[in-house]
Amino acid sequence: MRAKNLIFFLYLTVTYLITLSYSCQTQEKSEQADDSKTVVTGQIIGLNNALLILQKFEYPRSKLIDTVRTDENGQFTFRINLDTPIVALVRASRGFLPIYLEPGDSVTVYGRFDNWSYYKAVGNRGSELLYRQIGLLATTAEEYFGTSNLFGLSMLLKRKPLEDPQVQTYYRQLFQFMDTTNHPVAMWFLFFVDTDRLADSVRKYAQKFKTTFGNHPLYEEVRKMITDKLRTAPGSEAPDFSAPNPNGKIIRLSELRGNVVLLQFWASWCKPCRRNNPKLVALYDQYNDKGFEIFSFSIDTDRGKWVQAIKADNLKWQYHASDLKGWKSPIAQLYKITHTPTYILISPTGHIIAYDIHPSLLEEEVAKAMQEFGSK
Repeated sequence: MRAKNLIFFLYLTVTYLITLSYSCQTQEKSEQADDSKTVVTGQIIGLNNALLILQKFEYPRSKLIDTVRTDENGQFTFRINLDTPIVALVRASRGFLPIYLEPGDSVTVYGRFDNWSYYKAVGNRGSELLYRQIGLLATTAEEYFGTSNLFGLSMLLKRKPLEDPQVQTYYRQLFQFMDTTNHPVAMWFLFFVDTDRLADSVRKYAQKFKTTFGNHPLYEEVRKMITDKLRTAPGSEAPDFSAPNPNGKIIRLSELRGNVVLLQFWASWCKPCRRNNPKLVALYDQYNDKGFEIFSFSIDTDRGKWVQAIKADNLKWQYHASDLKGWKSPIAQLYKITHTPTYILISPTGHIIAYDIHPSLLEEEVAKAMQEFGSK
């Protein structure tokens, strides 16, 4: 840990001991009045006289439990009724810190939202496992990738090959924790695994956690998360859908089974999409007679502009569809589309080969798929 981090950590430790002593005295008095409450107390550095939220982790959106205001030193206390064990998020507009809670627990948490290397939580084994592992991963991430935010790290990891030594070190720490930790909180760390490139690992841990923690309340939220993450992961069956073509005829993605399919999400107003369309036309011309098809789904809302763009770009394949609902399209949401263009390769059996292919890699990925699956 760098020198400045060490100094700050020592400062936090002293502050924490003062806070813990105060909280223990306060808790002793409060327990006489009501010992059924679950208590979360602590300090968020840099969050003074501000609204703080306690949420229950649920997938895909966490559920509000309570709100309080921090004092002038960033200190706070939540007292809540809790029936089952949960992962909770101490959150404000600038970030959050996770903790593990069981009914009747008293947990103390402190740290900074902008740097998880300084985060600490004590009071039960689950919270201590959380903070120690997050601290280890955050320190590694800051050293290697320049960020301690593990959720923001996911995009940085995608830019590096899995064979990169730094990426290997990060995942070795993560997988070792999930392999050796016999506590339900280990399930939560599946959030930090790149499902697109490590789908087999996610499936392995999904089965492990189902066997070990299938009856734990947290497992259901993790199961929903895994199901959603794997929906578009390589190896998963591509979700089927139907939508109108420009003439109003309903067409289905599954009609193209038996071919290698490039599923394109695009729009007439999307400049990168339009710039890349000539590349798709060239791929179609090169491979169509060898079992290659393109299915283009538009997130346009204006039918006229959509049809005009198809003609202008000479998108000669037959499978064009849109529900003209823009970003609110259930089909775009089914495939977790957050940007255009998005390119997805699908095998002749209807399974995803590659998801969200970068335009610069499109020719390479299609060539590999055709070499493996295309007709000779």
